[in-house]
Amino acid sequence: MKGLDFVRAREFHAHVGKRVTTIGWLVTGKTVHTKDGEPMKFVSFEDTIGLYETVFFPKVYNQFCHMLNGSRPYILEGRVEEDFGSITLTVSRIGFLDKYKREASRPRIRPHCLSYITSEV
Repeated sequence: MKGLDFVRAREFHAHVGKRVTTIGWLVTGKTVHTKDGEPMKFVSFEDTIGLYETVFFPKVYNQFCHMLNGSRPYILEGRVEEDFGSITLTVSRIGFLDKYKREASRPRIRPHCLSYITSEV
């Protein structure tokens, strides 16, 4: 991932409370509903060295749910959180990693920006 500054699953503990960028392949997920009936999703991803858990709260889930399938690797942005000894990533943005690699080779694209890779279905 030349030119992409990302945090690996095993490094999450050192970034609790911070916003990070990471990569991963979707392993499994579970859609649930809030007390107000809004859908949200818990998703397990894996990177090259480990598994990590993510949360897509309703607003983010509604924005990106159409992109969630197991066929492509992802680039994710969010805040690392720790609750009851469990570390998770609360996702704020998601994009396709293969799209990032194609677009990052173009000089007009800033590698730390996900806005250009989240619109493709």
